[in-house]
Amino acid sequence: MKALVLGCGEMSQEAIRDLVGHGMFTHVVAACRHPAAAEAFLSSFPDGATRLSARQIDVQDHEALVRLMREFDVVCNLAGMPYRWPARRSRPVVPWWTCRTTGRRRSRSSRSTTKR
Repeated sequence: MKALVLGCGEMSQEAIRDLVGHGMFTHVVAACRHPAAAEAFLSSFPDGATRLSARQIDVQDHEALVRLMREFDVVCNLAGMPYRWPARRSRPVVPWWTCRTTGRRRSRSSRSTTKR
């Protein structure tokens, strides 16, 4: 499985450590505006079963972000809110009611009621 982590800050680094430590991901990618910082962090991992890489992305570029996200099985959005973002609510990249595992959309009223 492939995992994408959006953002390269402290929270993203912890998420990457967890994803690599979990062992089920063959490839983990850190995507952010400044991939040099992510590459420096990723180089601290020893060579192992999980392939690590960094990619540059502007999370405000909707089409590019959607294209990138479609390449992965899991997306972890830990990108910070850029100061340039307007105060108005922006449109989501993937609606929260989209079911990735089946590829089908569920209606908002048909969400699972299973207790966690």
